[in-house]
Amino acid sequence: MHVLTRRLCLTKQYFHRGCPSIGLPINAQNNSAYKVVQEASKPIFIGGCPRSGTSILAFLVGQHPNVLTYMEPGPFYELFNNLVLKFRCPLWLFRTVYSVHIPEKVVYSVSKQPAATGRDASSHFAAARIRDELRHLHSAGHWRLREEFSEFAQRLLGGFAMSCGRQRWAVKRPTYLYSHIDEIHAIHPDMKFIHVVRDGRDVIASMMRQPWARRAPTRFEYAFRIWTSEMSRGDAAAMRVPVRNLFRVRLEDLVSSEDHVRDLCEFMEEENHPAMQSYFHRQVKFGDVHSGRWRKELSSQQIRRIEASGGEILARHGYV
Repeated sequence: MHVLTRRLCLTKQYFHRGCPSIGLPINAQNNSAYKVVQEASKPIFIGGCPRSGTSILAFLVGQHPNVLTYMEPGPFYELFNNLVLKFRCPLWLFRTVYSVHIPEKVVYSVSKQPAATGRDASSHFAAARIRDELRHLHSAGHWRLREEFSEFAQRLLGGFAMSCGRQRWAVKRPTYLYSHIDEIHAIHPDMKFIHVVRDGRDVIASMMRQPWARRAPTRFEYAFRIWTSEMSRGDAAAMRVPVRNLFRVRLEDLVSSEDHVRDLCEFMEEENHPAMQSYFHRQVKFGDVHSGRWRKELSSQQIRRIEASGGEILARHGYV
């Protein structure tokens, strides 16, 4: 309860000073409103393999009146990690590429969020503003660059959340986030990462039905490769992340009991709000997640392939 009380006080201080519509310079360390945004951090990330239930969980988390969820805001972190840290792209070029690819995707990611209704997301995430904010990324070392990008993300995503009356923000993306959880943690050491797991056989069966599933060499091979690569790399990367930063829930367990909602809120350090409980009973508990669909939709040969080559992953998460 003391956590909630502290955040309510921060919100009161923040809005008494006025919520910034454009944002503060990254290096405005002495600005009180900037410090409020920073103190109300602990960003939430929701990841897992595609077709694992990340959307179900993201909508559930977004029901909390203290959290604004960004539903797949594009390669927000991927571009930074790959271009700047991995390939050492010149920062002037990174700013240009980033401001071209990110704004529209971030705006769309909050376009269906009730909390963002009536807010001018297009102005807040305008390309010119993002490019200007990125000018404050200037350090040579990886450690300091990560810190500067963390401040950029907190001000950009957290700043808009504040303008919507939410002190916390969450990012949902089924690919990349979990398989690179260690890199996300390096940027946000105080993060709260929620990993959604689903029976890999159901994941593959569901993925094969999607129009975006590639047919070369076959839909099964494509889905199998995505599942094994995402889970294998993610499970290995998660070993380098402190337990306090990671909450793992199986989709099949989530839809079966509201106890997991309480556990989820406790992990996020938020109160178990009635809005989340209500959404759970209306949309999650009785939702059809097609558990066990693989028994009807996969061939015996495909099942043997999954259990032989991906059996360790299934066992690790309690499915065999």
